[in-house]
Amino acid sequence: MSQILEYATLLDDAARYAKAVGQIDPRGELSLADAYAIQSASIQRRVERGEHRVGVKMGFTSRAKMIQMGIDDGIWGRLSNQMQCEEGTPVAFSRFVHPRVEPELAFVLKKRLSGTAVTVEQVLDATDYVVPALELIAARSFRVAPAAGYTR
Repeated sequence: MSQILEYATLLDDAARYAKAVGQIDPRGELSLADAYAIQSASIQRRVERGEHRVGVKMGFTSRAKMIQMGIDDGIWGRLSNQMQCEEGTPVAFSRFVHPRVEPELAFVLKKRLSGTAVTVEQVLDATDYVVPALELIAARSFRVAPAAGYTR
C-alpha cells in the first residue's frame, strides 16, 4: 500500500470512527500535492461506501489566517453529502474528534465551474446566491509532543 493510501485510510478511519490518531507529518515533510492526494484518496473511500461529492470548501481565505498558518495561498477541500447538515438539524458531537465551529460564507452555484484557472468573473456568473454558514471542523489527529503551553 502506498504511503498516500495508508495516510488516507488512517485519517478516513479516524473521522469515520471519531478516534484521534497521532500527527501523520509532525516534521512537515509532506508536500501540498501529497496532502491533496491524501484528501482525494480519503474522499474516494467515502464514495466507495456510497457517499457522493456535492462540492468544495475553501480554507484560509483571509490573509491574516494565511499568515498565522504560514501559507501563501488558500486551500480547498472536497465535500460529500454526508458532510452536509441542514439548518436546524441536530448534530451529535460524539461523531467528531475535538469539534469546533467556524463562521463561513457558502456560495450556492447555479451552474458548474470547471477548469484549473477559474476567474472571479466566472465564479460570479456561476453563483446563484451567497448565504452565511457554519463549518463544523474536527481534528483527526493530535500532537504527539505538545508544544509548550498546549493543554488538552
